[in-house]
Amino acid sequence: MIAVNVLVLFPAHISAHDLWVLNAGFCFVSVGMIVTTSFHRRSTAALWESRQDLDFAQKVGQIGSWRLNVHRNELRWSSENYRIFGIPKGTPQTYETFLSIVHPDDREYVDHMWQAGLRGAPYDIEHRLIVAGEVKWVREKAVLEFSKKGKLLGGFGITQDITRYKHNELALQESRQRYAGIVESALDAIITIDAEQRITLFNAAAEKMFACKAEEAVGESIERFIPERFRAVHKAYVRAFGSFGLTSRKMGESASVWGLRANGEEFPVEATISQCEINGEKSFTAILRDVTELKRFQDSLIKSQAQLRTFIEQAPIGIAMFDRNMNYLVTSRRWIEEFGRGYDDLTGHNHYVVNPDISAEWKQVHAKAQGGEFLKNDDDLWIQADGSRHWVRWVAYPWTDQQGEIGGIIIAYEDITARRMAEEELYTAQTRLALVVEEVKAGYWDWDLNTDSVYLSPEWKRQIGFEENELLNQWEEWECRLHPDDQAWVLEATDNYIAGLLPVFELEFRLRHKDGLYRWIHTRGALLRDHNNRPFRMLGINLDITHYKRQKELRERRDKMEQSVRLYAVTQTAAAIAHELHQPLAAISSYSEVALHMLRAGNWNPEKLSPIMEVCAQQAQRAGGVIRQLMTVLHEDDSLRELIDINFLAREALDLVKANGSLDGFNVELELAAGLPPVRGNSLQIEKVLVNLLSNSLESMRENGMSAGTVTVTTRCADEAPAMIQVTVGDEGKCETDSATLKNMFQPFYRVKPYGSGMDLAISRALVEAHGGKMWAEQTADAGICIHFTLPAAS
Repeated sequence: MIAVNVLVLFPAHISAHDLWVLNAGFCFVSVGMIVTTSFHRRSTAALWESRQDLDFAQKVGQIGSWRLNVHRNELRWSSENYRIFGIPKGTPQTYETFLSIVHPDDREYVDHMWQAGLRGAPYDIEHRLIVAGEVKWVREKAVLEFSKKGKLLGGFGITQDITRYKHNELALQESRQRYAGIVESALDAIITIDAEQRITLFNAAAEKMFACKAEEAVGESIERFIPERFRAVHKAYVRAFGSFGLTSRKMGESASVWGLRANGEEFPVEATISQCEINGEKSFTAILRDVTELKRFQDSLIKSQAQLRTFIEQAPIGIAMFDRNMNYLVTSRRWIEEFGRGYDDLTGHNHYVVNPDISAEWKQVHAKAQGGEFLKNDDDLWIQADGSRHWVRWVAYPWTDQQGEIGGIIIAYEDITARRMAEEELYTAQTRLALVVEEVKAGYWDWDLNTDSVYLSPEWKRQIGFEENELLNQWEEWECRLHPDDQAWVLEATDNYIAGLLPVFELEFRLRHKDGLYRWIHTRGALLRDHNNRPFRMLGINLDITHYKRQKELRERRDKMEQSVRLYAVTQTAAAIAHELHQPLAAISSYSEVALHMLRAGNWNPEKLSPIMEVCAQQAQRAGGVIRQLMTVLHEDDSLRELIDINFLAREALDLVKANGSLDGFNVELELAAGLPPVRGNSLQIEKVLVNLLSNSLESMRENGMSAGTVTVTTRCADEAPAMIQVTVGDEGKCETDSATLKNMFQPFYRVKPYGSGMDLAISRALVEAHGGKMWAEQTADAGICIHFTLPAAS
């Protein structure tokens, strides 16, 4: 003010009166401004404090407020409203953004109620929100504001977070439903009475127990269902129980409690009574159980327990039942034998005391089973205290009491050492069989006769040109590939074998190859039968014998050809002999008749007889020359000469003898030297020699009355001439033979047996000699005969 007077009013030469009026007015205005400013500050502070109190009150009450301006479509929220909706404070809001937060299942309902509110209906609803992925329940209430013309201006409302209330309400509702469900589904009778002992609750089990409907029982005195002689005692008991202040107690602990059915029948019950007080009114609830059947079954229960104990004790496997502290409750005799450590009875003893050396691994198993786990091992190795090794399978699991609590564990075990060894032996046998099947290229098949399913091994499929994935495992794949000429009789033979009409199943037939040609198959099978001797599976193997069949056919054709050639050679030889010997024999015959006539006539003139006899001698020499010439021609070998593996021919000769069925209980052993050089010659002729010698040895032993014996075929380099291959065929025939017989047996028509042509050994010797070798016979130390022959090794 002083500054205003000095700087403004005094220089203006204003009169003292005006100066005073101006100063007075200025003072008045200043005082007014000071008062107004002070009041504004106090009002602002009060308003701010009131606002803080409102926000705090909303936060405590979890009630937010909002205001809607319809004209600007603006929605203003309080801080608590933002918190309830989980939106950062200050975020602009509209009705649409509000709806986006409402639960999708409630969104249509909220919008419907809001639109109804716009038409004047009250807006007081409960609905759900989705806040940060969680569901919230809120209650919204609004008052809408309209203009004088009825136009909606906006509204003011509150939002209350009632999530906890809703959860409690739902939990209470669920609890009530659960309680009602439990009461109605309970197997025990549940009866509630008031302080006057009037029935207020009578569940379905009570209806069944007392044979009375609930509508008939509710409101009646409980004494209706108590035998008359117990009613006074019961009334006094309930009165005393109510005065004790206990919440629950079992009735009839010292004496039986009896009930009375609607038809007058009395029966024993077990009862538990409880009390509660609501709003000063007491009620008593009794849970009743009819123990008629219980008492009836007590004896059978005791009997069953005894039978169970007997079963466990006499079980063929080890069984032990333990409590929580691993004390024995019951054991089988087998368990005591294995783990009793000298105890006759383990009941009451602690497992760890009896077995102090038990491993940490087993203690861990016990702990896991005590914890509720079910443990087992079907193939475990146990090494006992004495060092013995046993394969066992075991199981350990908890047992529970009537309350469902774990009372301990049960351990059962079975010694499977014998089975394990048998399985290992079976596996070894199967492995060997698989190797054998693989080596011999055998195709395996398995036919389930019940399901008609078939398994065909990869080798089975390869025999007819298919890979494993190219051919289905179906019976039709075999049946449709049978040769048309074989199909009928093969299927018939199969059916007959399954029906038991054939003793063995061994067939040779043809199967169509992938290339369209047919392969010869040798199959052999066997049946598996059930305990009723009914066949249920048929298994077998297939061998591809196509090569064998072709060789057999070639050999048969070769034998026929050789026989034909021999017959032709014999015929031609006989004709040549007849032709060449006819003239000299005719001349000898004529001159002999002349000489005989002269001698009979007494004409002994040497001069006349001598020329005649000379002519006979010349013709005889001529005949001998013809025979020698023919023999020379016969010995000339124009047949095919080839390199021969003598060991291979020995095996083939044995196969031919076997194929002819000549063994019949006899055995042929081959002792063939390895690395022998080949021989050059006619393989058919040498093979014929070997077959002759083998056949003669077998026949020799049979002639001596033997039904079994061994023929040995040996090949080696000759001792005296390493360039010669020596073959020896020896038998075990018991016959003494002199040296003359050993020499003569190679002569034509010389027979050491009562039948035969006597030419086999002679022909064999001639064939060997034609190849540049020699043949001879020796007596063995055990009275058998060995035939030796040598052949020159090819240079």
